[in-house]
Amino acid sequence: STLRKIAVVATGIGAWIIALGDPVTLTSATGSQAISQEMFVSVLDENGDPVLNLGAHEFVVLEDGAQREILHVGRPKTPQQVAILVDTSHGAISTILDIRRGLHKFLDGIHERNPLSLITFGGSPRILVESTQNRDRLRVGIDRLFGSSFTGSYLLDALTETILGFQKREVT
Repeated sequence: STLRKIAVVATGIGAWIIALGDPVTLTSATGSQAISQEMFVSVLDENGDPVLNLGAHEFVVLEDGAQREILHVGRPKTPQQVAILVDTSHGAISTILDIRRGLHKFLDGIHERNPLSLITFGGSPRILVESTQNRDRLRVGIDRLFGSSFTGSYLLDALTETILGFQKREVT
């Protein structure tokens, strides 16, 4: 179903960007240049509860099929700023209701200490909800999502503008 496809894509993107539940930081060395990279992951048990106290040996990081060394596993020391980017272009009009439902479920699962913002990118990126930990404000923003006729989807522009906004505000 469309909702399942959206949930899979949202989950994939969410896993790449942010941790749900009680996050763990993985620090791994990549390539021969010994560049340290960080990623945030969550491990939940069959009941959806966070699994705590995991060690580096319990994770595997692959890059282009090559296993990378995990240098450190620990809990993040600061909340993680999250920007939720939503395609509201002409092509998304028929799925807006599913997108709203998926975003409400996403809010139910994400750790409450993480500040979130809601940004649309049907046409130029637009901040619908400024960064907040107030879930009620975010729910109102999600319910205000609508598709924009005769607009294109400019994800790369939205990502660039969001990153520049993070840098400008010196977000951790």
